[in-house]
Amino acid sequence: MFRPLIVFAILLAALGFASASHVIITAPQQYTVVSGAQNEINLGVIGPGQKVEVSIDRGTNELSKDAKNFGSEAIWDKLVVVPESLPAGWSLRDSLTYETPLTAHVIAAKDAPDGEYAVQLQTIDEYEGVAPLAFTAKITVSRNVLNAVVSPSTITTGVGQPAIYRFTLTSLSTANDAFEISAEGLPYAWAYTKTVFVPRGSSKEVPYEIIGSAQKDFPVKFVVRSLSSPLIYRELDGRLITTSSLLQDAKAAALGVPLFPSSEQAIYSLIGFLANVLWK
Repeated sequence: MFRPLIVFAILLAALGFASASHVIITAPQQYTVVSGAQNEINLGVIGPGQKVEVSIDRGTNELSKDAKNFGSEAIWDKLVVVPESLPAGWSLRDSLTYETPLTAHVIAAKDAPDGEYAVQLQTIDEYEGVAPLAFTAKITVSRNVLNAVVSPSTITTGVGQPAIYRFTLTSLSTANDAFEISAEGLPYAWAYTKTVFVPRGSSKEVPYEIIGSAQKDFPVKFVVRSLSSPLIYRELDGRLITTSSLLQDAKAAALGVPLFPSSEQAIYSLIGFLANVLWK
C-alpha cells in the first residue's frame, strides 16, 4: 500500500538531484562542481605575484524561475572571489557582470612563500532564482615556474656586427606572464632589456641581439625575470667575443652592401655565403 508513495519519493529525489545547479570550470583546467557536494578544484601552480584566471560557463543546470525566461535554463551572472578567503597580501578581480565566459582573477602576493593555498569563489544568479554556489580552489605557489635556455651561449662576431642569442622560455605555470631579458657585464651602450609575453604552459623562442663596438672578450650574465615578481627569475652564463678580421668582414657581407652598384652586389653576396658556410 505504501509502495507507490515510496516510488514517488524516489522519483522526486532523483528529479531534485538531476536539477541541482552546477558550475562548469573551463580554465585554467576543466572541472564540474555541483551544489550540495564538497566541491574543491585545483588551479595548479603559479609563481609569486602571478595572476591565475578562473573561467566558467554561464549555464546553471537549473530551470529559470523568472517569468520572462520560465522553463529555460537559468544562467550565472557573475563569478566572484570571496575576499575573506584570500591569504594576506593577495588580491582579486571579480568577473564582469554578464560577460561570457565569466572570468575572475586571483593574484598571489609578490612575496608569497612557496606552498599550498586555498581560496573560495562563488557564482551569483541575479534574477532567475538559482542559489549561489560556492567552491574552494587550491593553488600551489612556487618560484620554479620558468625554464630558460640560451643557444648558442658563446658567439664570436665582428665589431659592429650583431650577435644574436636565441632564448627558449618555457612557462610551467597556469598563469600568463611577461618576462624581461637583460644582459649584465656589458658596457652600458651595448645592453638593453627585451620584454616577452609567455602564455601559461607554453614555450616561446626569442632572439636577443647584442652589437659590440670594440674588440673584447666579454663574459655575459643573462637574466630572465618575471614582471609579476622579482622572485621569479633565471640566470644564464654566456660569452661575447668581438673581433675585427677579414673573415668577419666577409661574413658581414652576407647582410648586404647597399652602397655599391647592383652589379657588384652579387660578388659580395657570394663572399658572404662562402664565409658563413666554409668558416663557421
